[in-house]
Amino acid sequence: MNQLTKFQRLDRQLTDRGLVATPQRAQELILNGAVRVNGAVITAPHCPVDKAHVIEISGIDCPWVSTDALKLFEALETAKIDVKGKIAVDIGAGMGGFEDVILQKGGKKIYAVEKDAALLHHSLSLNPRIKNLQRVDAKDLNAAHLDDGKFDLVVADIGTENLADNLKPVLSLAQGGYDLLVFAADKKELKDQEKTLRLEFGLLVKKLPDKYQKEWEEKGSFLIWLQKRI
Repeated sequence: MNQLTKFQRLDRQLTDRGLVATPQRAQELILNGAVRVNGAVITAPHCPVDKAHVIEISGIDCPWVSTDALKLFEALETAKIDVKGKIAVDIGAGMGGFEDVILQKGGKKIYAVEKDAALLHHSLSLNPRIKNLQRVDAKDLNAAHLDDGKFDLVVADIGTENLADNLKPVLSLAQGGYDLLVFAADKKELKDQEKTLRLEFGLLVKKLPDKYQKEWEEKGSFLIWLQKRI
């Protein structure tokens, strides 16, 4: 594939991914500094963006701090995973869209793991239910980071390269059963990583309805759902 075809104007990406309704709204949000690409604010509508890049929107168009939160919200609703009173770990927390969803659904505590600094949205950074593990690489997670190692849910929206290596440390610390939801842009690589994790940790493969999978795959996002039962 021609390398150039991987890139597209940011405003076009917003509309093609279904994040906004019109090109005009896309340009408005970008110019107002409400759009982040891989965690960085971009204010140029014509900026070329890789189709695998993570795009997040903050502001009134979304009930959470980023539009990526919608993926987790719909996955939890469809899978009927109840997070009320539960403890979660988010690998690659970014602005905290997944944290926002879990908090609004009554989550007890969230470990927000992010190797970069100062990405977590200001409305979440001081929330006592979030342990902000910024500048912590997922590969370096240990028992001290996750207190007693008890959690019920692990979520991740990170690149598929070395995905299993990024998840093995947290899964190795588990003291009980859990659900694992992983979102990525590369379906084949995601499936390969799924097999690695399934075999190493004895995980069950769970399946969401085809309708949900198809809707998100059309937007370039793929999901695996694995479960550890004790």
